[in-house]
This record gives sequence, structure tokens and C-alpha cells, in this order.
Amino acid sequence: MSSTAIDRIHQARHAELCVQQNGIAFHNLAPDQVLIEVEVENRGSARSEPAELRLEAAPLGAFVRWQPLTRIRVPSIAPGRSDWVRTIVTQPRPKPIGSLLDGLRPDLGEGASARENHGIRKPEPLDPVALRALLFGAAIRPAGLPPDLFDLLDGPRPHWAGNLNVWIARRPVERHMAPRLRIHPDRANVAVFCLGDRPDEYAFRTECSDGEWKRVLLDMRTGATLACTGDAYREPRWHAVPGTTPILLVLRPPSICERGKVDVHVTQRSSGKVAMVEFDLDPRAAGPGCFAL
Repeated sequence: MSSTAIDRIHQARHAELCVQQNGIAFHNLAPDQVLIEVEVENRGSARSEPAELRLEAAPLGAFVRWQPLTRIRVPSIAPGRSDWVRTIVTQPRPKPIGSLLDGLRPDLGEGASARENHGIRKPEPLDPVALRALLFGAAIRPAGLPPDLFDLLDGPRPHWAGNLNVWIARRPVERHMAPRLRIHPDRANVAVFCLGDRPDEYAFRTECSDGEWKRVLLDMRTGATLACTGDAYREPRWHAVPGTTPILLVLRPPSICERGKVDVHVTQRSSGKVAMVEFDLDPRAAGPGCFAL
């Protein structure tokens, strides 16, 4: 057999390791330990060689700055098969930095304002000193994950909420998620995430598994309500930020609600890229969950 024919055979048979967004999962084993699991699939036609995943982490949000976290060894995987790889990383538990949500109160009145805002009043503009404390306190530490924004605002939660970025075969796959977060029925529930790391403009679209859940996004820096785009095909409605900015997701589920999911799709104007922040919400989850007002 000629060398050209051998080259063609080698080209036809090769390994292709892939990771899907829903193949990235994480949850706490202990208050200061987070188990990270990644499903690696070989979509190629040949068995893969042992490889390595590179993990990065960031505070929960969209278009925030990544920092190195750790590496995971990936075993050889047969073609068409997949394997889960796992690692345990440390989670810092910083002290809460204060009542930054004191300005946010639900307006439960029956007037026009309450109806227009789904029973939610805008927060007071965030004090710049408190804002700096929030953002710098959320900086990642070399020894483990970045602190959880929920911990910083209101104390420890059962499961770390944040961003993971998995590099496999020079391709990054991101997941930004707050897992197993308790939702309080028939009350204003507040979740928080970070937006951006430099001046830019962003557009927002929210999706909820239950159409009865009312929702609104607020810029925590200014108290402004963020206009959302109705669907992925409409013209974006842009909102400018000067740098990393905390965004509030305020939800009001009905008095009877089951486990649900809210996804916030964020488009960055300068790059045209879209990131998704996921909130896994359950009225029976452990811990205080969302900030209930």
C-alpha cells in the first residue's frame, strides 16, 4: 500500500472529543467543596488518546472575565462513546458584605404602578462603595472557585452558583448556572448575576418554563428596568454599561408553582455573541434560595 493511501486511511479515521453545554454539571458535596462533572464524547471514528480538559471559572454572569481553575485528565474513549470525568474544587465562603438589596421592596398595592411593574418597585441606585465591594469581593482566588454572589449578598447557600468554561481540543464550552435555587411562591424573588467586564452594550431576552411566572430585569447600579427583546428574531433593545455591572432578575411565581427554569439570553453588541445565564428554581429546594421580599 502506498504512503498516500495510508495517509488517506489515517485522515478518514480520527478521534473528535466534544463537550456539550448540558454535559457540564456541578453541585456542592460540602459547604466548601464543589463536585464538577463533565461528559466528554468522542464523535470521531477512532479511539481517542488520553487527553486533558482545562477548566476556567468566573462569578455568575455573562461576558465576565475568566480565570484558570484546574485541569482534568480524560481517559481514552472509544468512537461513538462518552465518558464522565470529575474533579472536586474548593469554594471560599466569604462573609456577606451588607444589605445591598435594602432599596428593593415589592409594591403589593393594587394601583396602576403595581400592575405595570408586576408588583415590583425599582431599587434605589446602588451606592458606588457597595458596588466596588461586591465586584472586587467576587474576584476569583487561585486556590478555588470565585465566591458566590449570593453568599456575598446574603450569606451561605447550599450550592455554588457561577460560570464554568471547559476547554477541550482548543474549543471552549461555557455554562453559567445557579443550580437548585429555592423559589418562594407568590412573593417577589430576587436573583443576581454580573454583566460584562468593560464598557459595552447588551440586549436581553428571558425564557421561563412557566408562563405564569412574572419577571423583570433591573440594573443594580442605577435601578433602571431593562427592556427585554420579545424573541430571538426581533430587533435588540440595547442597554449600555460602563463595566462590570450587577443585574437583578426579579421573579414572582403564582401561589402554586412547581420546579421551573429561567434562562436569561444576553447578546453583546461589540461581538454579536450570545451568552445564557441559567436559573434552576424549585420551591422545595434546600436553603434560603432567592431573596424573598
